Amino acid sequence: MQKRYWENEYRDILICVDRYKNRIPEGHLVHPSLGRAVQFYGVIQLLRIVESLLDELRFPETFSCLRKFQPLMEEPLQPAAVTPDKGLSATFRLRILFRQNSTWQGTVQWLEGKRDTSFRSTLELLFLLDNALCPDDGGKHSDEN
Repeated sequence: MQKRYWENEYRDILICVDRYKNRIPEGHLVHPSLGRAVQFYGVIQLLRIVESLLDELRFPETFSCLRKFQPLMEEPLQPAAVTPDKGLSATFRLRILFRQNSTWQGTVQWLEGKRDTSFRSTLELLFLLDNALCPDDGGKHSDEN
């Protein structure tokens, strides 16, 4: 059977989580336009790197501008020192389809768990990632994850 669509690796961002302790993700992102894996520590840095990448690609276009308290200082991106296409704890393929209402909508695929799902907001995406990284937690906060 013939494929009816073209693959586009520029639409997918790999989130490679190496550690997830105290619900703080640490790992690296992989995207063809970055040229190399980029390390992140914590949710805020992860979200800022992805948002910056989407702004640079201008896809998907944002429907609103985020308000800021003051101009942000640009942080240099740190190259990852690990295998760029797989996280030690988990690997997720993120596809952001829309950026509406100052949030993201799209799909996320958990590669090791062989599952994928849609998300309607960045907050929902973060809960999905947390659920994959702490499946037996039942929403409780633990210090040993």
